[in-house]
Amino acid sequence: MSEKKETVWASLREICDETRTVADETGRKVKKTACFSTMKALLEGAFHLVEYFEKLHREGEVFRSDSADMFRFSLATGEMQRRKPAKKEKEMGRTEDCLLYTSDAADD
Repeated sequence: MSEKKETVWASLREICDETRTVADETGRKVKKTACFSTMKALLEGAFHLVEYFEKLHREGEVFRSDSADMFRFSLATGEMQRRKPAKKEKEMGRTEDCLLYTSDAADD
């Protein structure tokens, strides 16, 4: 009989840092590698992130948080989960609330 493997999740910040902190069997915190197991998993994760931002754009919303920890990915499959923002964080806003930065510099 084969044991079912537990899904390993990592935040976008952990994936960017390529390191995640987990508790070992004794409860001690140790650093482990955080990277997608396959190129297909990486592409799936990227696809889910793009879909999320496209949906926001279609609905006239913008993502206003600077927290890369809000997005978690399965390192084996690329499946994405999004955590709810803390009360002090404002995650969404309307596109009208954003200022568009334009430069006076000539286009190259």
